[in-house]
Amino acid sequence: MEQYDAIYTKLLIADNGTLGSFVFNGDYMFSQQGIDYLYNTVNNYEDFGVTDTPFKWNDGSIWTIPYSDATATADTITISSTTTYSSFHFAQATELPEGQKLNDFYVEINGLDTESTTNYIAWNYVEANGVINTEYIRSSGIFKLHSTVQNTENGNSASIQLYRGSTLTSNITIKILPTTFTPNL
Repeated sequence: MEQYDAIYTKLLIADNGTLGSFVFNGDYMFSQQGIDYLYNTVNNYEDFGVTDTPFKWNDGSIWTIPYSDATATADTITISSTTTYSSFHFAQATELPEGQKLNDFYVEINGLDTESTTNYIAWNYVEANGVINTEYIRSSGIFKLHSTVQNTENGNSASIQLYRGSTLTSNITIKILPTTFTPNL
């Protein structure tokens, strides 16, 4: 019987280190591919376990909340059901420094009636070329909002706007979600 010397090694791999297509993070090993909140395929494995949000709604260096019918905490904007405004920009990225970009981010919206045609939210964002686009959100749920920049030519900035065509039945909340990664297992 032959004898073999045993070699014991401990492999040191930094968090998010890869070996082939596997990622190592703490006690976890997983694929580089995963899903986002909307079950889209993503590969931002560096965001595994992230619990911080990409920004804070009450960060005055980025956001202005100009109306008293909307209040902001770090992660949630609440629009009062008693608002009498028919249309108002309740969060504006007017303080976003010229040329700075907010990356895509996820929000959870509650308080909108399903597929409402009278009360809805609009995300107004500015592309790098200065084009202003709007995404309309007509129901509660989780949504990915596109990135935006401060337009360097005319000062346009991103905003979230409420269109109210009828009485709100409840407060509307918009919660910013952490950028996260759920690996395929």
